[in-house]
Amino acid sequence: KNTHFLIIGSHPPGQVHYLESLKEKIAVSGAKDDITLMNFTDDIWEVWDSCDIAVVPSSEPEPFGMVALEAMVSGKPVIAAAHGGLTDIIVDGFTGSLFEPASPAALADCIEMLAKDGEKSRAFGRNGRCRALEFFPVEKYVSSFSELYRKA
Repeated sequence: KNTHFLIIGSHPPGQVHYLESLKEKIAVSGAKDDITLMNFTDDIWEVWDSCDIAVVPSSEPEPFGMVALEAMVSGKPVIAAAHGGLTDIIVDGFTGSLFEPASPAALADCIEMLAKDGEKSRAFGRNGRCRALEFFPVEKYVSSFSELYRKA
C-alpha cells in the first residue's frame, strides 16, 4: 500500500461548502490517512515532479484539459473522465486511461491498474509527453489566440 492521494485546487468563490463536503467525506473514509488536500498553487511543476500519476476526474466536460496537458508535459500518465476536451488530449491506452464519467468504480480500476503496473505507467508518461509537445505546443496556441484576437 504505497498509494497517497494529493487533491489540489481551491473551491469556487462563495462556495466553500464544496470544500467542507470533501473534508467530511475524507474524514469518514478508510483512506483518510492517505489523502492530502492542497490549495491551488502557481508552482504546479514542483507538484508534478512529486507525483507518479495524474487524475482528472472532472464531473462536467471541460472545453480543454489544461491540467491533463500539464501532467503530460511533465511525463505523467493521465487518468481522466471520458468527456469534453480531455478526450481530444488523452489517448486511452497510450498516454493514459479514460474512464466513464461519474463512475467511482471505473476510476478506481484505472488507478489500481497504473499503480500496480509501473512499466505501463512510465510508458504512458513518456508517450504523453511526446504527444503534448508534438500536438499541443505553446507556440501553436499563442499564435492561434493571436489570430482570433486579430479577427475579432
